Amino acid sequence: MLEIIAIEVTTIAQKCRILIDRAVQQAVVVDPGGDVERIMAQLLEHQVRVNAILLTHIHIDHCGGVAALQAALQQEQGHAVPILGSHELDHKAKDLLELQSECFNIPLTGAFENTYLSDGQQLNFLPNYPLEVILTPGHSPGSLCYYCPEAQLMLTGDLLTHGGIWTRKQPGSNREHLMASLKRLKQYPDATKLLFGHGPDSTIGQEKECNPYLSAD
Repeated sequence: MLEIIAIEVTTIAQKCRILIDRAVQQAVVVDPGGDVERIMAQLLEHQVRVNAILLTHIHIDHCGGVAALQAALQQEQGHAVPILGSHELDHKAKDLLELQSECFNIPLTGAFENTYLSDGQQLNFLPNYPLEVILTPGHSPGSLCYYCPEAQLMLTGDLLTHGGIWTRKQPGSNREHLMASLKRLKQYPDATKLLFGHGPDSTIGQEKECNPYLSAD
C-alpha cells in the first residue's frame, strides 16, 4: 500500500507530502517548504526510512526547509539523503530564494545541493511505486510533476490549482508554456488523482469538467 501524508507548511499553507511504501517502510518527502520539526515528527511516528527528498520546483514555499530536513535526516539515519529536482531550467531560481524568503516571511534554512532531473526519468526510491518525472514548465521554467501509475496519482506542485491556475506572475513563469503543460496533463487517465501544492486534491477527470484551463482545447 502507498500511504500519503500531507502536511501544510509555511505561512501560505503549502502541502509537503510524505509518500510511504508500507510493504518496506520506505518513504520519499516531496516539497518540504518549512516546519521541518513537524515533518520529522511524522517520519519518526511512522517509523520509515527516507530514501530521497523531491522538489517539484525551486520556490521558497516548496524548498525553504530542505536543507534543515536533509541535516535532520542525516543525524537520524546516519547518511545523507539526496535532494532531487526540479529540472535544470530552474537553476536561476535558487538565486531568488533569499528575496522570496523576505517577501513571504518563509525561512530559508540553508543552502542545498540538488540533482536536477530529466523529463521521462524514472525514480525507484519506493520499490513498489516508481515515479515518472514529467517536465511541466509554466509556473517556473523547470517545474516537474511526479506520476505514479501504480497508485494512479500525480504530484503537480503549482502547475495548477483546483478549478484554476496561479494568476500571480512569478519570475520565470510563462503562460504559453503553462498551457502546453496542461495540454500534456490531459493525456493521462481521467482517474489520476492530482495532488496540488495548495488547496484540495482533485482528479484529471474532475478538472476537465471544472477547470477552464484544462477543459480548453
